[in-house]
Amino acid sequence: MGATNGLDLSPNGATLYVSEADTREVWAYRLDGTKLAAPRLVKKFDAFELDGLRTDLDGRIFVARPLNGTIAILAPDKTPDTALVREAPLRGKVPTNLTFGGPDGKSVFVTQKDGKFIETFRVDRPGREPCLQASNRC
Repeated sequence: MGATNGLDLSPNGATLYVSEADTREVWAYRLDGTKLAAPRLVKKFDAFELDGLRTDLDGRIFVARPLNGTIAILAPDKTPDTALVREAPLRGKVPTNLTFGGPDGKSVFVTQKDGKFIETFRVDRPGREPCLQASNRC
């Protein structure tokens, strides 16, 4: 692995997703007990390093793209050439981390390094956040 930055699990907990900042790659690893197995490239971006990463309940991957000013939304079951579903544009240009929240779990909160603020946007499906699925876990 290169300079890893974001990581999260698939909704079923069987896959670990990792974003590598410098290589601009997102990888999927099947979890085999405590070992990572069967590494698979989900997406390699041509420009702009990667940062924080989260998944939603459908398994889509949301990854921050500092200096591109977007959150990339990926379908991990596609090929690297077709994995990009869309990019959510942001007001700030240096997103670093993100999480899902709000009453329905459909708000994405994004930290912005270039203004030291947090911005939000809405999505159609809730995030895979443990506190959203089982309030007694938080």
